[in-house]
Amino acid sequence: MDLNKVIFSRHSTRDYDDKRIKNEVLSEILEIAKYAPSAGNMQNWVFMIIEDKKKMSKLSEACLNQHWISQAPLLIVVCYDERSAKTLFPEKALEYSIQNSTAASIYIMLKARDLDLGSCWVDIVKREEVSRQLKLPPYIIPSHIITIGYPKGDDKKTTRNEINLVTYFEEYGNKIKNFSIFPLQKKPDKVKKKKVK
Repeated sequence: MDLNKVIFSRHSTRDYDDKRIKNEVLSEILEIAKYAPSAGNMQNWVFMIIEDKKKMSKLSEACLNQHWISQAPLLIVVCYDERSAKTLFPEKALEYSIQNSTAASIYIMLKARDLDLGSCWVDIVKREEVSRQLKLPPYIIPSHIITIGYPKGDDKKTTRNEINLVTYFEEYGNKIKNFSIFPLQKKPDKVKKKKVK
């Protein structure tokens, strides 16, 4: 699928068919995830694959009781190994680990969409409970969960704000009058300052 189509058609899916995801499809998704950028190229992400419905139900309780999570045929619990981060970047270990696992997750969700799968990012509220359920060692920290499966019906698609509402040039508040991001126009020679109040 064309990258633009993948991005434009991706949205949070919360209603799934019970069709199982084949191992080769999961392998394609995870293979792409390893190419995500990471601070210092540490690649300290860890992926826990969950298909057991009882375990999914327990995990959903740790995510504000969002029981729809267990309807998905597969969960990827995205974690990070804090050991390498603390060694390489002791003062930025948490920040960089979150960034790394987030980057990998975006790759996962886009590849899933490329394979006609739906996905949804779910925050973990009770991390200790997730660690206990998955028997994680203390240095493997669960960050969030990605539900993955074949969409059942049409999910409600959300709209996006215009990019020019959040784009500035050179310093905050500077906008270019009549500048259109889509389609990209030739960059103007002079930035006209227009301060945001």
